[in-house]
Amino acid sequence: MRKLVLITVIMFFCSCGVKYVPVSVQPIEETFEIKDQEKDLLFAKANTWFALAFQNSKNVIQYSDKETGVITGRFAILPQVSRNGYGIQQDNSIYSGIHVRLKDNGAKIVVSPDNFTEVHSSLNESYRFTKESAIAKSQELINSFVTYLKQPVDDF
Repeated sequence: MRKLVLITVIMFFCSCGVKYVPVSVQPIEETFEIKDQEKDLLFAKANTWFALAFQNSKNVIQYSDKETGVITGRFAILPQVSRNGYGIQQDNSIYSGIHVRLKDNGAKIVVSPDNFTEVHSSLNESYRFTKESAIAKSQELINSFVTYLKQPVDDF
C-alpha cells in the first residue's frame, strides 16, 4: 500500500510541472524579382536548391511541374526520432510544407509549418522548440532559397 501511495505522489509531482500548449504558425511567404532570368532557368536553379537543402531522407519534393513553374515539398524543420522500449522507431519530427512558384524574372516561396505542441516544463526550457523557433527556421529556409536563386548563373 505504501508503494502505491508513493508512486501516486511521485507521478503527481512529476506531471504537475508539465503543460502542453498547441502551436499554430501562419504561412510565411516572400516574393522577389530576379533580373534577366527566364522561368526555365529559375526552375533548374530551384530544383538544384531543393536537392542541396533537402539532404535528409524525410525532406522530399512532392510535386514538380516545369510548365507551370511549380515545386512543392515537405521539410523537417525539427527532425526528431525516438525509440520506444521495444526498439520501434517513432518519427516525432515537426514538418513544414514548401510551395514555390516561378515565372520569368520572379519567384515566390511560401513556407507553412505544421501545427505542433510545445511541452513546457522546468526540465526542457533550454531546448524547447517554440513558435518563434519555427518562424526562425522557416525564415532561414526562405533566405537560403532567395540567396541561391539570386546567385549569378555559372556558365560551365
